[in-house]
Amino acid sequence: MLKSIPRTLLFLGLAGMPSFIAAKPMPFSGATVAHYNQRDILSLLHPEPDPLSSAPGETYIVRPGDTAWNIATSHDITFEELKKANPSVQDWDNILVGQALNIPGPCNGGLPGPPPWTPNPNDIQVIEALAVHNLDQDEGAPLQDVYSTFQGDGSLHSNWPAKSQWVSFNAMWNHVEPGLGRTCVGGVQSNSEQETKDLKDAILTISAEFLIDPRFVLAVVLQESNGCVRVATTTPSNEIRNPGVMQTSNGAGSCNDGVEVSPCPQNEIYKMILDGVHGGDNNLVKAINSASFVPGLGPAEEAQAFYRAARTYNSGFSSFTDGADLAQNGAMECYSSDIGNRLLGWYSAEHTCWLNHD
Repeated sequence: MLKSIPRTLLFLGLAGMPSFIAAKPMPFSGATVAHYNQRDILSLLHPEPDPLSSAPGETYIVRPGDTAWNIATSHDITFEELKKANPSVQDWDNILVGQALNIPGPCNGGLPGPPPWTPNPNDIQVIEALAVHNLDQDEGAPLQDVYSTFQGDGSLHSNWPAKSQWVSFNAMWNHVEPGLGRTCVGGVQSNSEQETKDLKDAILTISAEFLIDPRFVLAVVLQESNGCVRVATTTPSNEIRNPGVMQTSNGAGSCNDGVEVSPCPQNEIYKMILDGVHGGDNNLVKAINSASFVPGLGPAEEAQAFYRAARTYNSGFSSFTDGADLAQNGAMECYSSDIGNRLLGWYSAEHTCWLNHD
C-alpha cells in the first residue's frame, strides 16, 4: 500500500484485433494474473511447456510487459499462428509472466529466437540472509498483548525488538483469530469461518513459496484490514488503487470494488495475499530485499530490515528522505512501530503510539 494522504482504512485495534493487455508481473512489472491459488503459484514460478501442443519450434517464457501481439511480431509470426500453437491458452488478454508459450518454427527467418528468460531468484524471493526456510510455526517468544511506542531507526540499539522476541506464528494466529475479520472498517460483512481458514492457508502457502516470514505477512494483514476479506478498495488522491486485505498498491485481488462479494472465493483471497507479498507496484518481498541495504543508511540488522520494509510498504521506496528515522514525514508515522508491536502479539490492547507529527 502506498500512502499519499493519511488513510482511514488502517486498522489500529479497531477493430478486428484484440486489445492485448500487457502482462502485469506477478513477481515482476509488466501479463495479468486472473486467479491465484497453490497450483497457479507453482506454475508461475516453475513453468512447463504447453502439454496440449505438438508444434515444433522454441519455447518462449512470457516476460514483464509482454503482450500476445508483441510476442508474435517479435518472432515474425501472426497472432493466429501463435494462438494455434498454444490451444490451451484461453485468455490472450491475460497471459502470465513466467508462462511458457510454444513458438512455431522456424522463427526470425530461421535464426534462433531470443533465449528463454530466467528470472534472478533474488528478484522473486526474499534474499537468503533474510529468508525463512521451514518455519516452526510454534517457535517464538511469549505473547505480549501490550503496546510500546518504538522510535528511531528500527535497530536493537534504538530498543526495537529482535526477531528472537517475536511471538510464534501459531500463537499470533490463535490470539487474533477470534476477532480477525470481524471488526471491519465501513461495516462490511464479517468473514465466514471458511474465509478465515482460506486466509490462513494463503498466508502460509505463499509465504513458504517466497521464503518470507509469515508472521510479518500476518502483521501487515492485521494492520491494513484486520483480515477482513471484503475490505473496500481504496483509491487515494494520486489514483493509486489499494485493494484487498493487504491494501496493495495497484493490486488485483478484491472482494469489494464497490460491491461486496460473498462468499469471497478462495482464489481471490490467495490473490490478495500474493499481491501483497509479491505483486502490485509495491510488495513485501521487494520491500524486504530493498531494506536490507538502504543507500545512505547502510546495511540493516535482521529485524531492522523488516521494520524498514514496513515503512517502504506503507510509503514507497523513496520515503527515506531525512535519515533513518522510521517515523519521519512521508509515511504514517506509527506504521513501523505498530508492525513491531504486532510481531510481539499486540492486538487488543490500547493503541498508544505518540509519534504522529500532526
